[in-house]
Amino acid sequence: MTLSTTANKVSYAGDGTTVSFAIPFLFLENAHISAVLRDAAGTETTWALNTEFTLTGAGAAAGGTLTVVVSPSDYTPAAGETLVIRRVVPETQETDYPEGGAFPASAHEQALDKLTMLVQQHAEEIARALKVPVTDLGIATTLATVADRANKILSFDNNGDFALVAAADESANTATALVGTESISHASRFAQRLTVPPTTGRISRRPSSAQRAAICISPPGFTGSPAR
Repeated sequence: MTLSTTANKVSYAGDGTTVSFAIPFLFLENAHISAVLRDAAGTETTWALNTEFTLTGAGAAAGGTLTVVVSPSDYTPAAGETLVIRRVVPETQETDYPEGGAFPASAHEQALDKLTMLVQQHAEEIARALKVPVTDLGIATTLATVADRANKILSFDNNGDFALVAAADESANTATALVGTESISHASRFAQRLTVPPTTGRISRRPSSAQRAAICISPPGFTGSPAR
């Protein structure tokens, strides 16, 4: 079997009535499917197989179907909710090639399929990560130790490298994030995490090192100052 598509994730908007959702890509086992429901407030709930949903079509090239459980509890996605279905395969290799035995062509091809699925899986996760531009060379992106990060705020220094700012600093209501020509008051609106949730799409904005030098990332409600 071949993998002719790079898709490994699909999302659907709930409407309060639809309970069958197509999975338009190959998955080898039911355990390789992850379903996450995001409600209107942005809260995510990971569903459990045979509790909130069931599956058909494992091993079929065309994919399968996720069916929502409606009894005894009804988990039908409501209007304003989003259901995200992903293929998540384990990072293991379980195909055995006995010495002197016949070449297991089918098992070998499935092992290659699984490797390709892992590549696609990691590519989808990396696409949701905060990245520096490819032309930024020599950027130090390794964070300090847990002890050194404690009670600190992640910021950027004049070189655009990560810097830690003391949370106790008092003058910090003026932190601004400059992205291109856009000025964003309260840098917490720009970013609070280095990786966005799987229900979020690809990050397309990549600030340059010069732009990052003006960015201070702080949590909502922070009143300290981004000392450099």
